Amino acid sequence: MNEKRAVDLPHVRIVTRHAQIKVLIVALMSAVATLALVSAFTPLRAPFQGTALFVSMLVTGAVILRPRRRYDVSVRADEVGLRVDDELVIPRRTIASGVVMPDEHPRVTLWLEGGGTVEIYVRESDEARSILHAFDLDASKNTATFRLVSPLWSSEGALTAWCFALLVSLVVAAFAVTSDHVAFVFAAALGPLALLVSVAPVTLIVGTDALVMKWLGTRRIVLLLGDIVRVERAAHVVRMVHRDGRHTNLRVGMPGRPSFDSDESVATIAERIEAAIVARATRAGDAEAIALDDLARGDRSARDWVASLRGALARESGFRKAPIVAEQLWPIVESARATASSRAAAAVALSVSLDDTGRARLRIAAQASASPKLRVALELASAEAVSDAEVAQALAALESESPR
Repeated sequence: MNEKRAVDLPHVRIVTRHAQIKVLIVALMSAVATLALVSAFTPLRAPFQGTALFVSMLVTGAVILRPRRRYDVSVRADEVGLRVDDELVIPRRTIASGVVMPDEHPRVTLWLEGGGTVEIYVRESDEARSILHAFDLDASKNTATFRLVSPLWSSEGALTAWCFALLVSLVVAAFAVTSDHVAFVFAAALGPLALLVSVAPVTLIVGTDALVMKWLGTRRIVLLLGDIVRVERAAHVVRMVHRDGRHTNLRVGMPGRPSFDSDESVATIAERIEAAIVARATRAGDAEAIALDDLARGDRSARDWVASLRGALARESGFRKAPIVAEQLWPIVESARATASSRAAAAVALSVSLDDTGRARLRIAAQASASPKLRVALELASAEAVSDAEVAQALAALESESPR
């Protein structure tokens, strides 16, 4: 972590749950030990041994699965880990990921390495976000993974069609039992495969710059965060509205079938996507501010200013100067809020690396400007052969220009 930060919250509630696979292993070991102990003193017949083993596993599993609850405690989240009443209970290195669940009982859910979860109930969602931030698990620095239903269940029509296809495969399988025809046998083999495909969930990864979906080994970028203008919540669905008016639906629950946790999952996924969008916008604003500061003329002569601008993209990072990339400069060139001199300076910095597509983009920005002086400066920057003196003269004319 680059900076030390800690969050102290009094009067919270914590619920800890063990990993189910660990519970199963412990329950099985306990059941075998119990059976061996009972058999040593009271010989049991085979049916009773099986019953004793099953009952022992149930009892042990129920005891271990029971979550541990702690009420009205004080917690501290920092780079070391999670402290409860000044006792370190979860080291930071064991926390894999976390999300904010902003329902009527806001909380942060932490997933631990090796399984298991910790839920910290707080008074408001901002407190939950501050805990994630203290662990560097917030949307600005980390990804979050969610499970969605199979795309085959993305709508009632798709679900009906898939169920019909599955029914047909089962009927064919019934014929295959009494038939030696290879087509029936092949069709019957597709039935179990179709069932497995139908229940395979989709993995949604909310990254710092895009949403990625994975299903059955495939991976594709669904949507760049910069293309999302609004996130909407509906029954079993998170709907993202694009800049061009289109929308993308993320199906959380089965269509037409209510789920006790689907509304909560919709709120959690939507909150994470919105937080990622805000974090990306903040980073973009910071990057633009850094670029604007580096593009300023300062006390340099016009010639030195132009020389500095032309070398901006080639400059390496250092203690006092951070590198500038083209992605920081284009938003300045095309921004209606930036001053005319800043837009022209960004265009000059870009000019050394422009291809034909970039030059055309710069000319479009020039044509869209209402300022004749800015239009001239942008056109000079888009030209392939132009002297530094001409560029310096155009920039000097813009320094006192108001924002365009």
